[in-house]
Formats: sequence, structure tokens, C-alpha cells
Amino acid sequence: IVAGLCNVTKNTTYQQQLMTLYNTLVTEFVGAFYDSSKGMYLGGLQTSYAMALAADIYSSTAMKTQLENGLIDTIVNKNNKLMTTGIIGAKFMMPILDELKN
Repeated sequence: IVAGLCNVTKNTTYQQQLMTLYNTLVTEFVGAFYDSSKGMYLGGLQTSYAMALAADIYSSTAMKTQLENGLIDTIVNKNNKLMTTGIIGAKFMMPILDELKN
């Protein structure tokens, strides 16, 4: 949001600093919590997939596709087509599922 505001106000220096910080944090987050051998964050909870996708916390389009497929798999194949999130996870999951249906 702030980086977008910097774009509107033409503050490109601060926008570049924010994007560098964002990229660093994504790299550190992925390194700490993403299991690339399984294609999932933490234990593969629906909420972890949805929140990562909503916040764009993935390092490549291939990783994004893995997360999207993992989310669908946990709903359709592992949980009998049911959501297993609470209200926080549902807030993130619904827009992601809406985006994926297209």
C-alpha cells in the first residue's frame, strides 16, 4: 500500500527501498517457513496457503502455483471438500478461491 502511494506521489527512491525490504523479507520468510520438498508452509494448513497467497509471499510463479494447488488439494482431497480454517483463515481464503476459479 505504501509502495503504491509512493508511486502516486512519484517518490521512487522510497518506493525502491520498500520493495527491497519486501523482497528481503519474502526471501527470509520463505527460507524459514517453506518446505520446498513438500511445496507447503509449515504443516500445510489451509490458512497457511491462503495467507501466503494473499500476501504474495512466494519467490516465484512456480511456487505460487504449488501453493494454489496445495490449497485446492487440502480442500478437495484431504478434507472432503471442506474448509478447515477459522474466521481468520476464511477471510484470506475466500478471495483466493474466487481468484482461482477464474
